[in-house]
Amino acid sequence: MFHDFVNWLQYEMGKPGPDGLSWSNQLWESLNVWNVIEGTHVLTIMFFAGTIWIIDLKMMGLAFRTVPFSRLNDRVLICRRLGARQRGEHGKGDDKPRTHDPAPTQAPNLGC
Repeated sequence: MFHDFVNWLQYEMGKPGPDGLSWSNQLWESLNVWNVIEGTHVLTIMFFAGTIWIIDLKMMGLAFRTVPFSRLNDRVLICRRLGARQRGEHGKGDDKPRTHDPAPTQAPNLGC
């Protein structure tokens, strides 16, 4: 069943007719589209791995010792900030109050 699904994805999906090419074949035979997709994929992985690496080095105390974590977090993890703003979570500098308590005053009861 899985093999049939993968064959359908490779040879049939997006095929306009019996003599047409599927999307995967069109992608495989294109000159530039595959290179653009692969290059974008690699650069995106490098970007996210680099941001994680910077934050990890800061958390271990090996780099950025004089920079406060909040400033580094705001500048390095800009995608997180943009996503939080889109979801409606407001941080400092906003004119709207926060919708939730950022630091709970009591630890949750885990039933232990």
